[in-house]
Amino acid sequence: MPEMFRQYSRKWRMQNIRLRILLSVIVISFILIIDYQSKKLIEALDQTVILNSFITFHKVNNHGIAFSLFDNLDSSGLVFLNIIIVIVLVIIIRELLLNLKNSLFYLVGLSMIFAGGLANLIDRFDNYSVTDFISIHLGNIYFPAIFNLADLSITFGALLIIYYFMKDKNELN
Repeated sequence: MPEMFRQYSRKWRMQNIRLRILLSVIVISFILIIDYQSKKLIEALDQTVILNSFITFHKVNNHGIAFSLFDNLDSSGLVFLNIIIVIVLVIIIRELLLNLKNSLFYLVGLSMIFAGGLANLIDRFDNYSVTDFISIHLGNIYFPAIFNLADLSITFGALLIIYYFMKDKNELN
C-alpha cells in the first residue's frame, strides 16, 4: 500500500507541475498578444484618444526604460541596456522554472514580470523603442509617466510577489 501511495503521489506532483507550466505559458502568451495588439492599435490610430476623465491614450516612443530613464543613450549604450534586459529575463525564467511548486501567486507574478519584460524587449527590437501610450491623470494632475500594458503586467506581477512574501506561505500553497 505505501508503494502505491508513493507512485500516486509522484504522478499527482508531475501532473500538478505540468498544469503550473501550462498556466505560466497561458499567462505569458496572453500578455504578449494583448500588449502587441494594443501597441499596434495605438500606432494605427496615431492620435490622442481621451478614454475617460482619468485615462488618455497618447503614443510616445521610449528609448530608455521605466519613466524614460536612460532615454538619451547612444547606440552602444542601448546595446548594453538590451543585454542587461536579456540577462534579467533569463534570471526570471530560471526562477520561474525552479519554483513551479511554490504558490500560484509567486508563479503568476513571475510569469507576468517575464511577459511584460519580454513584450517590451520585442517592441524594442521591432521599433527600436518601446511604445508607451497610457496616461493617467486627475484633471491637470498627471501621473509622472506614460506606460503600456507590458509595464502594467510587470507592476501587477511585482505586487503579487510582494503579497506572496508578506503572507504566510502555508496559507497560499
